[in-house]
Amino acid sequence: PFPTWEFEKFKNVNPIVVEQSVMGAFETLIKEKTGIKAKASIRKYDGRPFDPEELAQQIKEAI
Repeated sequence: PFPTWEFEKFKNVNPIVVEQSVMGAFETLIKEKTGIKAKASIRKYDGRPFDPEELAQQIKEAI
């Protein structure tokens, strides 16, 4: 089961979804189950982990 109650605190915020997926499955799941639309989505799908500095820069750009 998807813990929709955990997302209640994000109802009045536009979150940024970070995931390692080309299709954005987690972002879609959040929207379908909670109705919360992400402000931005940061995805990486080359099989390598996020570099902390690169991720920080992408978050700054999304804000």
